[in-house]
Amino acid sequence: MTLTQELAVGTTIDQRFSKLGSRGVRFHPALTQCVSAWCGTSGEGKSSLLQSCPDAFILNTDLSSTSNPDPHAFIWPCINEAGQPTEADGSVIPDLTWGDCLERVEIVRDMNRNKVEGAPKLVVLDTIDTAVRLAMAHEVKSLGKTSWDELYGPAAWAAVHDQFVNLAHDNKRVGVGTAFILHLTTKTISEGEGHKAKKIILEDVPRLTDNFWGKLNDICEIVGIVEQGTTTRAVKKIRTNASTGEPILNPKTGQPLETTETIQIPRVIVSFEPRYKEVAKRRSGIATSIEIPPRDGWAVLEEAYRKGLEAEESTT
Repeated sequence: MTLTQELAVGTTIDQRFSKLGSRGVRFHPALTQCVSAWCGTSGEGKSSLLQSCPDAFILNTDLSSTSNPDPHAFIWPCINEAGQPTEADGSVIPDLTWGDCLERVEIVRDMNRNKVEGAPKLVVLDTIDTAVRLAMAHEVKSLGKTSWDELYGPAAWAAVHDQFVNLAHDNKRVGVGTAFILHLTTKTISEGEGHKAKKIILEDVPRLTDNFWGKLNDICEIVGIVEQGTTTRAVKKIRTNASTGEPILNPKTGQPLETTETIQIPRVIVSFEPRYKEVAKRRSGIATSIEIPPRDGWAVLEEAYRKGLEAEESTT
């Protein structure tokens, strides 16, 4: 129940403090318009998940083929049979650059500024590994140099990393989300010095520098781990004669005899499990493990996000 204040003379409390924003009101972006990261090892289903989002524009910097059997997203560049990057009309893109990518992102922003119906609401970088390489080349060229080695390391890396943070912030200003797809890997670090140094193995960490991941993680509202697993299912099968292949019949009823077998069925999970606590991030009401289908995974994820927000509100 919402109470409103009406006065015959003067101003209400809400009117007097309106420039300080709202108070006592919950608000949150739609999942598509969040800043998010989707992590996992190669081939786990990260790209397929984002390709199922009808409101997404995917920067295919990996130059990969589609992995979703029924992709709904806008994907650029496309890939021809020779593996070359192309426009939608099939014309080959001779040299894909970060400048080209930024131009496409600006088109998405302009469409949203002008409220174009059906405009994408989510820019996806697939993957950030290859996008960083393009951004490095862009930084070299913009400074009039010929190689990365000519740049001052820390400042150059900071400039590249900030491009991605700024891209997400600039998207938010026009109501567009940003999703980073990145790989997880295993890292070995040393703790201590000299003969007392110990090697520590870190599993399932982003394949980025700690500094860069720290910057991205700070701006991400959702970080999910995409992984494949299996589930078991009992199925009934007709028993057959090993020699003839004919069904074996019940001598009393004359009906084929059945047997029950347990089979393994592959499945894809978006996980926020505690074992990923160093990477994963979610709203508190969202389930820690969400099974998604091969085709419309994003719709299932959006529903889980919506229910999670409802669960949060019901406990406050």
